[in-house]
Amino acid sequence: MSDKVEPQGWGQIKPGLGYSFIKVFEKRVGLPTVVKFLDGRLLVTDDGTAWGRDAGDLWEHVYAHLVHDGADSSPADIAFFYLSEVESLWDPDTDQRLISRTPKSDDTDPCPACGVGLDQSTDPDHKAGSVCYCGHPRFYDYKHLMGTCDCQVTTG
Repeated sequence: MSDKVEPQGWGQIKPGLGYSFIKVFEKRVGLPTVVKFLDGRLLVTDDGTAWGRDAGDLWEHVYAHLVHDGADSSPADIAFFYLSEVESLWDPDTDQRLISRTPKSDDTDPCPACGVGLDQSTDPDHKAGSVCYCGHPRFYDYKHLMGTCDCQVTTG
């Protein structure tokens, strides 16, 4: 992940260091998602996440509904965490990694905007037409490295 993002100020929420994870949550509304934390903990979220950034923070925080056994929801069914604590998101039905803070060990082409691998983009097999989940068009990698990319993703 990039380590140069503007701290959140007052007003409209700006994308932070975990914004590529937020985009994955947004695409999976209504689908369960496994959240794997850096310390090894796992949570399974259900439909419904909300996110934000506190003033001065670089990382987003998330409120997520947890999968439960069908009984009535209670406040205990809602998790709160910072994306700085999250290593990866997984699809529990396919056991596919959706996004990770660390590229796959065989990934030699990380996104220059956020550092995730090409496997975490819209078309992993065709970089020229692919867009990373952080919003950076992969065919403009060279522009991003030169500082002339207008994708709006801030890098370090």
